[in-house]
Amino acid sequence: IGAALVYSGLLLVDESLVFGDSTLGTIRAPMWIPQAIMPVGGLLICVHTLGRLMALFRGDVPVFRSDELIGST
Repeated sequence: IGAALVYSGLLLVDESLVFGDSTLGTIRAPMWIPQAIMPVGGLLICVHTLGRLMALFRGDVPVFRSDELIGST
């Protein structure tokens, strides 16, 4: 999911830069600025997922509090 967000977000930002899209408000800010949040978020998801996978392969056991588990009382 993270890689798809990065890829599609970069395509969106590139398209906004090519066409010179800007907001319709008084300030007329370039659209690539708020759209850049999408690939950055996808990259953060990828980094977090890789970190969790590395911990899993090292044998680290995820620790959950009892109140975090679904259906626990």
